[in-house]
Amino acid sequence: MKFQSSSTEKREIQMAPLIDIVFLLLIFFMVTATYAEQEQAADVKVPTSDEGIDRPKALTEITVNVTAEGDCIINGITYSQDELLQKLRRLTSLSDDGKAQPVRIRGDKDTKFQEVVKVIDVCQKAEIWNISFAVKKPKSE
Repeated sequence: MKFQSSSTEKREIQMAPLIDIVFLLLIFFMVTATYAEQEQAADVKVPTSDEGIDRPKALTEITVNVTAEGDCIINGITYSQDELLQKLRRLTSLSDDGKAQPVRIRGDKDTKFQEVVKVIDVCQKAEIWNISFAVKKPKSE
């Protein structure tokens, strides 16, 4: 059984939806790149670990960069220990379960361990117990 089309007009690809999708993808990649750039803005070289797990970042997760000099940087802003404590307390007061607030510590591989412990102490004073540490896999040769 063969159907014949009585219409002789050509079918064309609709360009408007295609352009919409291209612009949405462009915006998505620009926002993603900007967000990743902010997290990596601090000149922190994290240590390597064979057993490190690359887990996705939680939506409300705060990344605290600890430089080799011991400075604490969040989103490009340097905080003292007291300022960091105030910021974390504000974050925990805004959420329903403040203790579940995730914090990722990106300590430079040359940072004294004492500086990282100070950040952990600040998190505990702010009653944050969901703490993780950023590492990267060693480059395979």
